[in-house]
Amino acid sequence: MAANYGAIRFFLATIVEVKKSSVKVRYNNTTSDFVPYVSIQTDTTQEEFNRTHKPIKNNHTLGVDTGIKAFASLSNGLQIFAPKPLNRLARRLKRLSRQLSKKRHSKTKNNGVKKSANFLKASLRLNRLHTRIANTRNNFLHKLSTALIRHAKTLCLESLKVKNMLKNSKLAKALSDVSISAFNTLLEYKAKYYGRAILRADAFYPSSKTCSSCGSVKKDLTLNDRVYKCGVCGAVVDRDFNASINLVKHLVSGVPTELA
Repeated sequence: MAANYGAIRFFLATIVEVKKSSVKVRYNNTTSDFVPYVSIQTDTTQEEFNRTHKPIKNNHTLGVDTGIKAFASLSNGLQIFAPKPLNRLARRLKRLSRQLSKKRHSKTKNNGVKKSANFLKASLRLNRLHTRIANTRNNFLHKLSTALIRHAKTLCLESLKVKNMLKNSKLAKALSDVSISAFNTLLEYKAKYYGRAILRADAFYPSSKTCSSCGSVKKDLTLNDRVYKCGVCGAVVDRDFNASINLVKHLVSGVPTELA
């Protein structure tokens, strides 16, 4: 829906050519004064990009195994845990939702009942909490994806079918909280932006069930087994770390890797 917002004053650090169709204005609905946010899309040359971005002097290949308990397990031994804001703020979210439902408002459309002032205040508090949850998650995903892209030349990941995983009612809430799908989207466009490579293993490749030491496959491995114990060579290693190493070995051969 088009609207006339009037004149909006802003400051540009550099002079850029802006097209009218590339300017988007949106309002923040978490404050009573509805502060507008303006986003501008513009083109830049490769020379300008190289001048404003530090060069990346790292040719490592890194395996990344994503999950719920440890959001990202890297082939260099580092494990990164997601903040999980929805799980942390679930009780407050339920409380504010109950408070909002008890305020006077229209239960059905066009029944003549106006929203009370207390309903609008409670709605504002609930919106702020939803925005806080989304901002916490997006902040983590952006920082992690940028750090991985700038740290490694090649990233090796799994081809996860998140939509199918969300059909599991026991895992759906936890998967939505860590937002693996959004993380993959950020990695893809940032890899193109920085000229990095992302390799993905087939969805049916048993990265968790394969021993990273001898290559044997442990078919009876379950989700509850967090430590991989190989019955052939006797290797004992963390399940997710084992999977990240297998992704590198499976997708890349003869390339310097950053393994622990």
